[in-house]
Amino acid sequence: MLQTVVYADVLFIVNAVITFLILITTADLTKIESVKSRYVSGALAGGILSFIILAPEMHTVIVVIVRLIISILIILITFSFKNLIQFFKCVSGFFVISFFI
Repeated sequence: MLQTVVYADVLFIVNAVITFLILITTADLTKIESVKSRYVSGALAGGILSFIILAPEMHTVIVVIVRLIISILIILITFSFKNLIQFFKCVSGFFVISFFI
């Protein structure tokens, strides 16, 4: 019987790099800039939070809610906002870019 093997280091690095690219692209798209250390912090959070795939199987609705919350946390870690409109603009940009990648 075949078993699936997940290399945690590869999972972390690949997801951190992809999250970093999504955050940089989101900043370009929304014109909301941040400092490099916050991009790195958001990318590291994305890498760490990618380990959710190792969790026991959950109901689809719960997975969607958890992913939404995690995405919003990553955005809050990375960007600072002057108002609620900027926040929603950034969240929308993040999701659009994530969808196309």
